[in-house]
Amino acid sequence: MIAVLKKDNWIINAIIEDDKVRELSVFTPDEYMRIGSIYVGKVKNIVKNIDSCFVEFSNKEQGYYNIVKEEPIFVNGKSSGDKLKAEDEILVQIKREVKANKPVTLTSKIELSTHRIVLIMGKTGINVSKKIKDKDEKERLKNILSNEAGEGYSLIARTDCVGESEETIVSDIKKLKEEMKGILKKAKSLKAFSALKPPVKSYLSVLSSVRKSYLDKIITNDKEIFQEINAFQNEAGSDEVANNIPVELWDEENGKNPDIIYRITTTLDKSLQSNVWLKHGGFLIIEHTQALTVIDVNSGGDIKKKKKAEEFFFDVNKEAAIEICNQIRLRNISGIIIIDFIDMADKKKKDELLHVLREEFLKDSIKSVVVDITKLGLVEITRKRVLPPLYEQVNKCKRVNENNGSEE
Repeated sequence: MIAVLKKDNWIINAIIEDDKVRELSVFTPDEYMRIGSIYVGKVKNIVKNIDSCFVEFSNKEQGYYNIVKEEPIFVNGKSSGDKLKAEDEILVQIKREVKANKPVTLTSKIELSTHRIVLIMGKTGINVSKKIKDKDEKERLKNILSNEAGEGYSLIARTDCVGESEETIVSDIKKLKEEMKGILKKAKSLKAFSALKPPVKSYLSVLSSVRKSYLDKIITNDKEIFQEINAFQNEAGSDEVANNIPVELWDEENGKNPDIIYRITTTLDKSLQSNVWLKHGGFLIIEHTQALTVIDVNSGGDIKKKKKAEEFFFDVNKEAAIEICNQIRLRNISGIIIIDFIDMADKKKKDELLHVLREEFLKDSIKSVVVDITKLGLVEITRKRVLPPLYEQVNKCKRVNENNGSEE
């Protein structure tokens, strides 16, 4: 279930599983998600020494475009393979948002998706989500994708494909092919800076990106949001967001308060604190730096008097591993993450600890990679950045509110 909570001048999206908040994101009411938006861009200046150029795509804003890794999709009459020059008009999609002093990153590997399938323009191929472990199911999905594969684009089966019929999966693929065909055709008749897939409100965008299993019901405490979600569903057409997912208004009139029932703002407040206490006395310290996030696991007490210290360390580490996965999802921590577990001498216990971590990360919809554990008990994790971490989202909302709706 997803709860969309209006709190003061914030909108909080909470993914709720087993009556507990598992993921959080925070937006202002007028904040738009631009990642995935598609434009007709115009090449401004080419910087050969860094193999890149800057492409203007909207409101005089320019984005970074790698001329070596990208294959331009020209919309001004030039053919594929022609040399990219200033003033060329090309189709671009926002891949990464502004970060620090870096501009938006643009790509011509246009990506469209449903909850089950991803279609990407460019290199031909098929792939299946690494989170799908069943060999027979992976083989079945590969066969379906192979039958639908074509020149100039790749197909990826997402985790929501598991158990779905071939008819349903093929229907998704055909829908994406038609959508891509329509975008490529329409782009040729549009002027530079036109949006073929404009941004949508950020809190609505989240509804399109979460796993289908969380979309059994959407609840909100705000009438305007209730109306916007229903309108978004109607506009979504055949997308899964529009397929009879009930939207319920929980407000003072019906006596239901999602914030109280699911402790959403309480969970949000705790997710901004450095310390996280574990049930059996240990605790975590989560610290963000510019380059990475460090998570320190502490036993929380004097272990000199404890028998079987190694067993005690393992129990604390195992509990910490499960909670760390929860916290990474809750706080939307991405990039490089270093975990300093309590040191253990037993290699089997270290291997088991890594297994616990990897199994817990399978619950995460965002791609993560758990690297090996060192002799000092350090584990490196990399997690794909989709949204800014939660603390950055909150700080941004605070800035906007302080400046009366402007981020500046």
